[in-house]
Amino acid sequence: MKKKKLLRGAGLLILCLALLPLTVFAAEAETEYTPAMYATFWALVPPIVAIVLALITKEVYSSLFIGILVGGLFYSGFSFEGTLTHIFNDGFVAVLSDAYNVGILVFLVILGAMVSLMNRAGGSAAFGHFAKEKIKTRAGAQLATVALGVLIFIDDYFNCLTVGSVMKPVTDEHKVSRAKLAYLIDATAAPVCIIAPIVFNSMYKLEKSDLIKQKVNFIGTNTLTVPISQQLYKNWYNVRMVTDNENNFKTYNSQVKHLEYLPKLDAEALEQGGYFDCDIVVVGFLNDHKSARLAQIAKEHGVKRVIASQNNPRLDPKDISALREKGIEIFNSFNVQSSVLRALIESPLILQMLTDTEAGLYEATVLNSRYTGRELHTLPFVNNITISRIFRKRKPIDPHGDTIIEYGDHILFTGDRKAAEEVREALRGVN
Repeated sequence: MKKKKLLRGAGLLILCLALLPLTVFAAEAETEYTPAMYATFWALVPPIVAIVLALITKEVYSSLFIGILVGGLFYSGFSFEGTLTHIFNDGFVAVLSDAYNVGILVFLVILGAMVSLMNRAGGSAAFGHFAKEKIKTRAGAQLATVALGVLIFIDDYFNCLTVGSVMKPVTDEHKVSRAKLAYLIDATAAPVCIIAPIVFNSMYKLEKSDLIKQKVNFIGTNTLTVPISQQLYKNWYNVRMVTDNENNFKTYNSQVKHLEYLPKLDAEALEQGGYFDCDIVVVGFLNDHKSARLAQIAKEHGVKRVIASQNNPRLDPKDISALREKGIEIFNSFNVQSSVLRALIESPLILQMLTDTEAGLYEATVLNSRYTGRELHTLPFVNNITISRIFRKRKPIDPHGDTIIEYGDHILFTGDRKAAEEVREALRGVN
């Protein structure tokens, strides 16, 4: 009787609130309002009221509504009109006008309809009769609940609704409390729905269409493009590089996959080599005019994305604008450096994420006599790094496999951080 009276009272209250004048929904521009009970103990009272009432009355919906009503009173400073405006206008109306929330409600309604249809069609009862013949013990009923919860991993809501409806007759037969049944269902629903995609993803085999990588072609090799190409190659990219500098080709050929040498870089040679048959072309030469010319050629041959290096501060801005109008993306080291400095000041964590790359540019001085007088290709760590330049007595040397290492050489190389630390420690170790 008490439950019925409480439900009737809540129904009448909702009806009265719904019949109030609609002027309470009028919204006017106001300054941001902070209730007097904000960030105090009283902010915990509404959920406490809802939980206590739910435990006492065993009625969840009416208890939640009363908790909402208490929260609205606290928010408005016990103003009747303010309470109604906050509960309905800022609460129900705002929630139901959100597409995401409406999608969840529709999804739950559909799930509920499916479960109800299954029950009305006799599916739950049939499974109950089947389970009663197979499950003979109380522990078996609980294990069957867990097993069924693991099998239904499509959605946690669907899991709870389905397993609860199907296993309720079975657990009742073996005198398993409803609270224990609810615990077993809830303990398997959400965790299984989270873990199942991870497990099945590890077992899933990609189709050939899923293994297609983006094609990226680098035109020009230097200390910037080579490390980037090495990083991209480890991810979902097919990378090719081409250069017209024979010394650079000899330097990086043993370290860079798919590096080719063309004596002359023009439209005909690049087209014959298939360098325009890609998704992205990166043109990175120290000569900005050369980069701009080749970038325009690549764009004319239908490459979707073309990135060109333009670093000379004396370049005419009109030329840069002309390249951008043609759809060419510009890379400028000065702009990058200024952006990095700004990010270092304003958002150091974001900068850490951006700069936390696998490969970097490092320098080490040869102070260990163990490695002097040896050819470059005989160094034990040469396969883990890419040596870009060797500075000997302040003069650059293009490194080759047969280059002899001398004491005091400054070696400029790229590689991951762990390998760089090992190389630095080996070369700098005084022996």
